[in-house]
Amino acid sequence: LTVVAEKTGYPESMLELGMDMEAELGIDSIKRVEILAAVQDQAPGLPPVDAGHMGSLRTLGEIVEYMRSLMGGASAAPVEASAPVEASAPEVTAPSLGRYVLDLAPAPAVGLAKPGLHGPGGVLVTGEPTIGAALVRELESRGLRARCVDAGALAQFEAATAVVYLGGLREVADEAQALAINREAFALARVLGPRFADDGGLLVTVQDTGGGFGLEPCAGTRAWLAGLPAMIKTAKQEWPKASLESVDIARGQQTPAELATAIADELLRGGGEIEIAISAIGERRTLKSTRVEVGEASFASPIGRGDVVVVSGGARGVTAACVIEWARRCQARFALLGRTRLEP
Repeated sequence: LTVVAEKTGYPESMLELGMDMEAELGIDSIKRVEILAAVQDQAPGLPPVDAGHMGSLRTLGEIVEYMRSLMGGASAAPVEASAPVEASAPEVTAPSLGRYVLDLAPAPAVGLAKPGLHGPGGVLVTGEPTIGAALVRELESRGLRARCVDAGALAQFEAATAVVYLGGLREVADEAQALAINREAFALARVLGPRFADDGGLLVTVQDTGGGFGLEPCAGTRAWLAGLPAMIKTAKQEWPKASLESVDIARGQQTPAELATAIADELLRGGGEIEIAISAIGERRTLKSTRVEVGEASFASPIGRGDVVVVSGGARGVTAACVIEWARRCQARFALLGRTRLEP
């Protein structure tokens, strides 16, 4: 309890062994590791702990009982006298750390339409009226039912089965306008959510952040539209039955009709990726995570001697260890903000 109090800031007097660590105390997996390390410092004879099993324990009391069993306490399982006892757990070689960076990889269209596109309710196109009208005409010319609706009239979406949100293609004069588009899309997703979670459906967002999801140059103000693909990936976790996609298409000098053709091609022939970038010359790419070995020379740090880094919380444990190593390498100055008492 003393260790938990030190690591969480809760007074020891209010802690009880029956408390749920996550629900009541907000102790996440990283904080559990810090608490365990501190307990092992106080009990140097504690045998190695199974971190995977630790993660399944819910209350402080369960952790106490688990550690007591490791130390041969009252709750430990009996051991036959003839059974050999290992002095220590077998040594496990941990995999080397990896640094992962995002790259754009070619993703040729596979010729498959998005699931839900041909539903009986047709396709609702919203968010940008000019390109939206062109997209409706293009979809109708290919045999689909489609119509433009106002993104603000949320009641119209309560029975929708397929929605294409084009708000990310609107012109934005400043950060506030870009953030308003994120909020508009989120309001729409909240209306669709209950039904899409149970029955599935199609939601596609389209934006112009340079046709590269921020990995290639784009206008600074438009970078604030990056909440749209984040929302789509979150919705995919919450609506496993739904079909979702985020498209980043570089408008460049393309007309609304040309953009409509490219978007219709993606809907009808693209495939199953959740994130697709379409360049100004029509190159279709998706995001992939590439492993890069960690090393002092593997990448250039933007922080150097004389820079000031503000670290909020984490004066002990894994955060402190990381900051100490970082300081050793870059010789910056670090300002530590927190409630832990300063000690030598």
